[in-house]
Order: sequence, then structure tokens, then C-alpha cells
Amino acid sequence: MGRRGWWLGLALAVLVAGAGLSAVRGQASASTPAARDVPAASGTTSPTPAPTEAPPGTPQPVAPAPAPPDLVTPALDAALAGFEGTLSLAVVDHVHGTTTLYHADDTFRTASIVKVAILAELLDREPDLSDDDRALAYQMITVSDNDAASDLWDAIDGATGLTDLVDRLGLAHTVPGEDGAWGVTTTTAADQVRLLDAVTGPGLLATLMSEVNPDQRWGVTAAARSGESVLVKDGWMNWDDVDGTWSVNSIGRITGPGVDVTIAVLSTGSTAEEDGIAAVEKAATAARAAGGW
Repeated sequence: MGRRGWWLGLALAVLVAGAGLSAVRGQASASTPAARDVPAASGTTSPTPAPTEAPPGTPQPVAPAPAPPDLVTPALDAALAGFEGTLSLAVVDHVHGTTTLYHADDTFRTASIVKVAILAELLDREPDLSDDDRALAYQMITVSDNDAASDLWDAIDGATGLTDLVDRLGLAHTVPGEDGAWGVTTTTAADQVRLLDAVTGPGLLATLMSEVNPDQRWGVTAAARSGESVLVKDGWMNWDDVDGTWSVNSIGRITGPGVDVTIAVLSTGSTAEEDGIAAVEKAATAARAAGGW
């Protein structure tokens, strides 16, 4: 090979080597991703953003208010200290939307307060009473006439009729007396305020309860204040089968400026009627003072 051929061969070798190096560099560049394209490793946690503050004036969550203290129970316990019998009370305050219960699921014999239920069932069956039934209803409620009550008990089919009322109003703990013995119907204070709430709207029953003779307007009326109206029906009975002790009960509704309550106070076990009346009235007044109605 001459000098010229040698230079041509050297040049050709340099060109081939350069082309190969360029190809290798281009292949590496294409197969290696840029750093910004590499995904984060599995399990990597992104930085937690700083909490954002609520704009000024945003209402903050309010914790639930604690339940108000039970002021009625200790007040009644104190008022009834020394009472030899047992007593229960229920009050529904329709103005403030509260219910007060004091042994309100204990069961008691109704005595004459069942006469309210008897007339309520009669009016459901016969909204426009005959003159005779109206006269009987007047005697039964305003002077607590027992003969009139027995006649109207028969008019509603006795225990069957009272059971209809009980089922309709959901008086779960009221059991009608059998064999014509309406006075031994058993009930609770809670059931009695439920009954009163259902039947003491404007009408004949409420009118008669507002016209009860003065000598029978004791009991829950003691809790009423000047200018307030009271619907009331009391019941009292001496039981030979319970050591001659008394059931003394009072149910009603008190209304006036800023007050509308149905109230039932039931008692048993007092050895004298007047002791039972005193206990019922103490309970009603103490419940009002402590309950704030």
C-alpha cells in the first residue's frame, strides 16, 4: 500500500469508530429515563399539607349540653318524708316540652279516676250523647256518683269497652276491672297523663271536669296558682282487702298564662283518707316548684 492508500485507510477507520460511538451514546440516552419521569417508590408518603384554619367567624362545633339535674325526685322525697303509703306522679309540661316521672310505672287501683276513661269511651262511641247519658255523665264526673258510673260502665260494655279505649290510646299498663268492679281497674301515673293528653281538649269531658263540686276539687288543684284553670277528677277508696288502707288519686290539667300541664298523682297505703289527700297535694306542689312549670 502506498502512502496515499495508508492515509485513506486510517481516515476510513476513524469514521467507522466515530459512527459506532455515536450509536452507543444514542442507545443509552433513549433507554434511561430522565429523573423527572421516575415514579416514586412504592410506600413513599407525600408530605402532609398544613391544616387550614377556618375563616374568622365560622361557627365552631358545640358540645352537647349536659342533662339537667333531676330536681323533682329529691323534692318529692323530701315532701313525702313520713308518708306511710306509696305514691307516684307524672307531669307532661306542654309549654316546655318536658315530662316528669316519679315512680310513674308503679301500678295502683284507680278508684273513681277511672270515670274519666269511662266517659271518654262513651263519647267515642256516642259523640252526641242522649239526654239520659248526658245527665249520667254530669253526675258521674261532677259529684262522682257511683250509680251513674255503673250505668255508663254497662253502656260501654264494661271491661270490653274500657279495653277498647286502652288499646286505642296505648295505655299499656292499664287493666280494666272485671265483673262490674270498675273501681279496681289498675293503672299507672304515666298512663293517666297519656289519657288526659288525649281526652281533655275542648268538649263535654273537659267542661264537666271544670265543674267538679268544690268539696271534690282537692289534689292536683293545690298546684294551681291565681288566674289558672284546673280540670280535675279525684278518686278515693278504702280497701278491706288491703288492711283497710286507702287509695287516694287525683288527675287533671292546669292551664293559664305560660302553663299547660297534665298531671296525675296516685297513692295507696295511707291509713286515713286525709293523709292520702295531704300527700297527693304535697307531691303536686313540690313537683311544680322543682319542675319550674
